[in-house]
Amino acid sequence: MALQSDFWVGLGREATWGTAVTPTTFLFGTGKIALEVQTTDGKGYRPSTRAVDAARHTVTRHKVSGDVSDMDAVIPGGLKVLLEAAFGVVATDVVDATKGIKQHLFGPLTGDCLPSFTIQQSTPRVGCGTASDVATFAGCQCTSLKLSGKSGELLGVETSWVGKSQSFVGSVGVPSY
Repeated sequence: MALQSDFWVGLGREATWGTAVTPTTFLFGTGKIALEVQTTDGKGYRPSTRAVDAARHTVTRHKVSGDVSDMDAVIPGGLKVLLEAAFGVVATDVVDATKGIKQHLFGPLTGDCLPSFTIQQSTPRVGCGTASDVATFAGCQCTSLKLSGKSGELLGVETSWVGKSQSFVGSVGVPSY
């Protein structure tokens, strides 16, 4: 049976902006990314009808945006991906291969665009066995990253994103932490 705690958020870096990939990094947190569609009705008046004809509705704007937040503990590699999304450039050096110690250096991107990511969020259907609804958001770029910490507490991370499109089909990542 699916539980609400089975919710997951996955990120995967895209080679081409807006082309969805399967996530490779999974985070504990809350994803609130959604597609907002704005429509406009035609201004013409047709006296013989009581309601606006559906053919007169026009989609004027698609907006994918939202936050991935409430991340109390950042899993190994997760913070690296989030900092890379926020800064744009990461250089990794192996400090000690026998102990698996790496050094990541982050810097601001000198070009125009930050790297884009595919974000998947899975929401379990409670009472429906193991079924989950998985939404895939392609072309996502990090607009803000907030780190917070207090003595004796875990590092807190909050991110905000904007994206290109939303889909409910495609390859689904398998969470591994």
